[in-house]
Amino acid sequence: MAFETLLPGPSAETSSFTGPLNYDDIYAGVSLAHYWSYDGSFTTPPCTEAVDWYMLQGKATMSLEQYGRFKAKIGWSYAG
Repeated sequence: MAFETLLPGPSAETSSFTGPLNYDDIYAGVSLAHYWSYDGSFTTPPCTEAVDWYMLQGKATMSLEQYGRFKAKIGWSYAG
């Protein structure tokens, strides 16, 4: 199942998706063994310092069509 099909439409408040989400499909072809990590905090108040951030050194790709469907599902109508 494609990731963007799991997202609610722009006018919906909740998704009917109940899981599970298979991350193996999302990160297919990306090495999960190579990453940077650092301690951090949430980016919204109260900015609790209890977050471990992980940045993959590899990149996942998506087609322009997938990107368009993703933007539509989350309500982005303008480029930015």
